[in-house]
Amino acid sequence: MDLHPNTDTDTNQEQEHDYPPSCYYCNQVFNGIGKEAYEKHVLNKHPEKLCYPGLADIEKHSLVAKGMWWEI
Repeated sequence: MDLHPNTDTDTNQEQEHDYPPSCYYCNQVFNGIGKEAYEKHVLNKHPEKLCYPGLADIEKHSLVAKGMWWEI
């Protein structure tokens, strides 16, 4: 009996919610690149910008929300 019900599918779905589907600051789309690669993109291409802007940051900087949990 498996005491840890996480499957590869569950892990993939969870990871998809760890970073947005596209960049807040440019037109870059992320198709399964992973959280670390997303963060690297933001830090390298958009220095001093937030990787995970909250609702106040999105409104202040006129960004487009991505429907992520941290935007609440």
